[in-house]
Amino acid sequence: MSEINGRIAQIIVETGLSKTEFAKKINVSQQFVSKLTKDGIPSDRTIVDICREFNVNESWLKTGKGEMLRQVSDSEEIEQIFSALEISDDRLFWLIKRIIRAYWRLSDNEKAAVKKMLDNLLEESASSPAIKPQSHRHPVQEMTREELHAELDRQLDLERGAETSPAFSNNTSEKIS
Repeated sequence: MSEINGRIAQIIVETGLSKTEFAKKINVSQQFVSKLTKDGIPSDRTIVDICREFNVNESWLKTGKGEMLRQVSDSEEIEQIFSALEISDDRLFWLIKRIIRAYWRLSDNEKAAVKKMLDNLLEESASSPAIKPQSHRHPVQEMTREELHAELDRQLDLERGAETSPAFSNNTSEKIS
């Protein structure tokens, strides 16, 4: 086994994915992944796909030098999340607007609780590696894209219906603008 094969095997172990699940993420067969972990030679495309999908430092994967994981900016991470969920700009704007409205309507105590929860989540995510076992997935990640899109559409329809009511537009326009 070459060193790159061992590093690919290490990535699979670190992700907590099976070889089949790992293969699906990079659009190859499970048999190909099995070969890669033993004595196969990954193509440049396969290397790029592994690095992109699992946030792996390409230099580390090829040479073993440097850190295993690539540093990702907050904006890159957000972009990756919305890209994976296939959320359009219109839906993203609607989602952000809805979150701001919901937060704005909270009492001061509720806002403090939300802030504390977010601080805890940020602290927890800062101390954990980017490659995590898939068993700790967020409930939204358990939804299929179709279910997520259907839920977003349902919420958008509800929001549009509420925006047409005078009470809604008067109440939120003062607070959001």
